Amino acid sequence: MFNVGFSAVWLADFYWTCFYRITWSLTRGRLAPATAASTLLASFQHGAMKP
Repeated sequence: MFNVGFSAVWLADFYWTCFYRITWSLTRGRLAPATAASTLLASFQHGAMKP
C-alpha cells in the first residue's frame, strides 16, 4: 500500500519536474508532442524509482 507521505512527496516532485521542463521547453520555443511524452515518462520513472 502507498504511504500517504510518500505519495504526497512523489506527486509534488512529479508535477514540479513536469512544470519545470515544460516551461523550459516553451521558453526555448520547441515543445513537441514527442518531447512532452518523453518528459512525462522520464518524470514517472524518476518518481517510481524513489525508495
